[in-house]
Amino acid sequence: MRKFIGTYSSIFFALPLLFFTGNIFEPLSYPVLLIFMLFWSYRDQDSHMILMLLLILILGDSREYQLFFVKNLRIIAILIVFFRTLVMMGAGRIRLNPYYLYILPFMVIAILGAFRNPEFVTSISKMISYLMLLFVAIHYLPYQIRTRGEGLMRDIVIFIALILLSGLGLIYVLPRVAIMGVRYRGLLGNPNGLGMYCTMVFPIVLITGSLYPKLRRWVLIAAGLVIFSTLLCGSRTALGTVGIFVLLHFFYRGQSIRAALLWIFVLPAIFIFFSVVRLEDLVAKIGVDEYLRVESLATGTGRFLAWQVGWNHIQENFWIGKGFAYEEILFHELADFFIYTEHQGGMHNSYLTFIMNNGIIGFILIALFIIGWMRKMRCRAFAVPFTISMLISASFESWLTSSLNAFSIHFLISLTLLTLYPDLLQLSAPTPVTAHEPAA
Repeated sequence: MRKFIGTYSSIFFALPLLFFTGNIFEPLSYPVLLIFMLFWSYRDQDSHMILMLLLILILGDSREYQLFFVKNLRIIAILIVFFRTLVMMGAGRIRLNPYYLYILPFMVIAILGAFRNPEFVTSISKMISYLMLLFVAIHYLPYQIRTRGEGLMRDIVIFIALILLSGLGLIYVLPRVAIMGVRYRGLLGNPNGLGMYCTMVFPIVLITGSLYPKLRRWVLIAAGLVIFSTLLCGSRTALGTVGIFVLLHFFYRGQSIRAALLWIFVLPAIFIFFSVVRLEDLVAKIGVDEYLRVESLATGTGRFLAWQVGWNHIQENFWIGKGFAYEEILFHELADFFIYTEHQGGMHNSYLTFIMNNGIIGFILIALFIIGWMRKMRCRAFAVPFTISMLISASFESWLTSSLNAFSIHFLISLTLLTLYPDLLQLSAPTPVTAHEPAA
């Protein structure tokens, strides 16, 4: 930990400076971040840039008034990393990945939708930031993970542990910030946001532990904090997805017979059990009905109503939607309608949000792009659990449709790790000692 703090001392110095300038006069924080990011870029300290980008995206999710300025810093951070990627491509260090060109048809549909959006500039800017994030994920992240390997992933795991540990520390220092109502939210904006964060970073931690056994201690600490934070925040979606990831990984690692047993015996037995026993009754008997808020299970805490309302509006713009951010605009206008219901926020479903914003054509195009990308994953023991858990998470939250949130970037880091898995495993393997090369 001491080494980590020493290595990233400039980030720890930048944070209070950004906080001070952002609260005194927000525009002052923009050049401060720009100077630090350009300095790290000049010195090839890309791990600093990556951790700062992650930190800004996490803090940008906060609902604390003192951190509102960070929301605009997210734009600056992703722009700098995007241009850093272009500079490295110009220098021949990163090659253009032809697969990225398959996003162009989706971009055309998104632009057509933006012309129908009541806030054209907002829609176009969100589309550009989304395309930039994908560009960075396809080019910049693989290059950095390949070249920096174990060192970068160790620092990301430590960073994850620090984020979760800081949130727990706030319970005692600033409980008003760490707890929203009666539920724990840590550094994130709300408890479900913390649950989504835990869902996204859990695969990163476990994949890193598989690739780099030397990091076992930090992996165990980070994994423990993820599980503890998930339990503490009480997000049912996060509890389910993390649990499913662990279950599927258990059956898919090792011999293939274990995966066959899962589908032939285990899952059918679970299905039969829950077709006989009501989930609400089971939760009540165990005594966790209050913790799992069993009274709202049947309505999905208002999600089912939001999906129905959203689907009705989708019919009006079925083929080509009204561009990025239209879902946010619509649900903001419907706030008075939902005020006396359980529902809060937007659609809470990535698929319906994509269809509303970009129509069924845009949804199919982006789905094909992401599926094609995920098919490149080359570690079945992690790829199957990761795919299924992410599909479930995206069914109950709209994180996949946004670029400048705390979640999509971590999803893309896991995806990058899994597409590079065999190569990284080979690079991390110890060099065999030959007969004429005695061990040190």
